[in-house]
Amino acid sequence: QRMSKTQIQFVDSLGYDVVFLLETHDSLNGMQHYGGQNRLLTAGPPPSDDKAGSVGVRLSEAAARCLNDWNTIPGAGTRAIWIHLNTTAGPLIAIGVYVPPDYRRNPTQADILGAVLRFIQGLPKDSMILMVGDMNAQMIKAHEGVTGNVVLRTDRNGMTARKAQASARPHAFVENAGMWTASTGHEAWHG
Repeated sequence: QRMSKTQIQFVDSLGYDVVFLLETHDSLNGMQHYGGQNRLLTAGPPPSDDKAGSVGVRLSEAAARCLNDWNTIPGAGTRAIWIHLNTTAGPLIAIGVYVPPDYRRNPTQADILGAVLRFIQGLPKDSMILMVGDMNAQMIKAHEGVTGNVVLRTDRNGMTARKAQASARPHAFVENAGMWTASTGHEAWHG
């Protein structure tokens, strides 16, 4: 989503400590630290051949005070950003990633997921990791050890071969990263 200062102020009004902003195009350019030091962190302007491929993260004042470190994920360009917060439960690594659609070839879904996976695998084994992402793929419900019933799609029936491959990528990523999926869309939290 393209972001403006008014939209950032709306995000602030929601009262969340951490909000990842995905698929921001170049709209965050020039807004680094908007509203205070470390309040808005951006991955930078996207490359000219990947105009949607940039992300950022908005922190509350309290979360900004807990920020230990942050950066983009090596190999993911401006499509993935991580923050290290010191929390009462211990250090938390939070990641925001915008995975390209399955038809993109530079970068591909596999390129971005591979870079994020290598980053996660390089973290200390006792790390608390939270990842938020636009995966541009639909995961399947009740995949043992990966997804639960909050995932909306029950199977890959009706998907083209390319969409089915795209659907399998986040499943493999989650398994290889030793993570699990809590939700894949806002729809899971309503009704």
